[in-house]
Amino acid sequence: MTLYVRDIRPSDRTRLIRLWESCALDPAAPRTAEHVDRALMDRSRTLLVGHVGTQLVASVMTGLAGDHGWVRCLAVAPAHRLHGHGREMMEEAGLWLAARGARTIDLIVEEGADIAEAFCQQIGFARQDAHCYSKGLLQEIPAS
Repeated sequence: MTLYVRDIRPSDRTRLIRLWESCALDPAAPRTAEHVDRALMDRSRTLLVGHVGTQLVASVMTGLAGDHGWVRCLAVAPAHRLHGHGREMMEEAGLWLAARGARTIDLIVEEGADIAEAFCQQIGFARQDAHCYSKGLLQEIPAS
């Protein structure tokens, strides 16, 4: 199963959202379409998608924050796991970041995501002694 990786295209949107839903990434989150739109418009980030034949089976979002790269939304369709696609997507994200001057990649794994943590360690990431704090800056305004 050869994985073909490229930048997202607007025509990938529906299939990508289905992939994320099948992987329980931000299920039904209103920000999902926003993630795609930002990746299409912002040159400091990209959303890479992986295809096997005509099927979209993997994704990874990556971007720059100074000389640090970051990764989010790594997803591989359940039926296509254990074929090296997650590793390939992370390698492609690393190449994209390195070409733009990133010196490190930061990857946040949620507490309790033991499989994700094991995967990260397997591909060479080391757990850091740090805590991540988050605060929303924009309040959502309810539709009237």
